Formats: sequence, structure tokens, C-alpha cells
Amino acid sequence: MIGALVLLLWRILRPIRMGRGIVLAGLGLLWGAWTCRRNELWRDPVALWEDTAVKSPGKALVYNNLGSTRLAAGGNVEKALEDFSRAIARDPRLAEALGNRGVLLLRRGDLVGALRDLDEAVRLAPDRALLRNNRATVFIESGQLDRALPDCEEAIRLGPFFAPAYVTRGIVKVKQGDFRAGILDYTRALEIRSDLAQAWNNRAYARIQVGDLKGAEEDYSEYIRLRPNLPEGFHNRSQVRGARGDSRGAEEDRRRALALGWKGN
Repeated sequence: MIGALVLLLWRILRPIRMGRGIVLAGLGLLWGAWTCRRNELWRDPVALWEDTAVKSPGKALVYNNLGSTRLAAGGNVEKALEDFSRAIARDPRLAEALGNRGVLLLRRGDLVGALRDLDEAVRLAPDRALLRNNRATVFIESGQLDRALPDCEEAIRLGPFFAPAYVTRGIVKVKQGDFRAGILDYTRALEIRSDLAQAWNNRAYARIQVGDLKGAEEDYSEYIRLRPNLPEGFHNRSQVRGARGDSRGAEEDRRRALALGWKGN
């Protein structure tokens, strides 16, 4: 799984300075209508940023925030990609927009484009752990583990309490065959953030590799608690329960996985 995108805090719109006397009375009516419209927009964050982009078409940060908000709301990924591209066109040095576009390109399978954007983002903002972590993910996806590891190490140095960086380093360690080191990294990530479903799932896999089936079952159970509507957790736990001799539990999990749409073997 890919790491979180760079999300910026929304900036509060500056209040309009009003005049006095009769002019103020006239503006009072207009202000009331404007406030009503603004309240409608606040109820839809994407519409708010779209409205802001219309009013401030030259501001790169507005388009970056629009793209981030669109994704956070579960919106159109292609439109978000366009938003980030517009932000970059207006300010090629906006590391957040480059990093965000890089993550979306990675999701599309464009490893070359993703690495290009994240390389530039890291060059512009070398002290941001999230950018290092996301570039490490691109290296992992392209099989360049030797290049991924230094980015993981730097992300952890920059953000020692940034849990996703430990998850990413754990992935590298497991892919290199060092399962116990991977378990240590996943455990550290979960000490920082126990809600990281990916870390529970990944640690379960690593525990299987070192023969700790009991621990793996416990980790898959926690993953299922966090992701109860995904079939993978039930399927994986079914396999572990079967290996531990719990045929009844394995069958129950198998059926739940199928009910949730499991299509694998």
C-alpha cells in the first residue's frame, strides 16, 4: 500500500473590509447573500476549493489543496491529477504538488513519472519524511530495494515518530529475506500507531515466515477488526487457522471471505 498523500491545512479566507454609512447598509444585503452562498460551499469542501480556484486561478496552492481535498473526499482521481498538474504549472517548485502527483502516478503504474516527480519534490524539500517515504515506495515497486532503504532510513531520521516509514522499511527488509528485522519495524510502527492495518497484515505475513502461526493469527484478527469489509483478512486467517489445525475456524473464515467477494485461490 502506498503511503498518505501530502495534505495541506486549509487557509481561512480573509474577511472583507467594509465602508461606512449608506454604503455599509447596501453591503449588508450583499454580505448576507454571500454568506449564505459561502455556507453552502463550506458544506462541500471540494466545491469550496473549486470556487476558490475560479476566484484565484493563478494560485498554485489553491489547486494543490483542491486536488488533496478531492482525494480525501473519495473523488475523481483523474481530476485530482489535473489539479496537481495545474498547481505545478503555476509553481514548479511546489514540493507538495509534485509529491502528490507522484503518488497518483504511482497508483496508475507510471513508475517513471512517479519517480521523476518525487525526485524533484525531495530535491526541493529534502527534510520532509513523507516525501522520502513515498519515493522509497516507488523504488520498492520498481524492484530497487538498494535505493529504497536509504530513503526509509532518512525518513525515520527526519520523523522518528512517523509510523509509515517503519512500515516501508519493514517491507524492504522482508523482501530482502530478513523477516525478523521486518517484524521489528512493523512492531515499532504499531507502537506509534496501532490503527495501521497494513502493519498488522504485513507483520502477520512475516511471522508466518518465521513459524509464528499463533502470532500471525492474532495479527490477522487485528487486521480484520480494522478492515472488517475486506475479504483478504478472512482468507489469510483461514489459511493460518487451517495450518494450526483449527478446521472449523478456517472454514468459517473461508465462507466470510467468499461472502465479501474473495476471488483468489
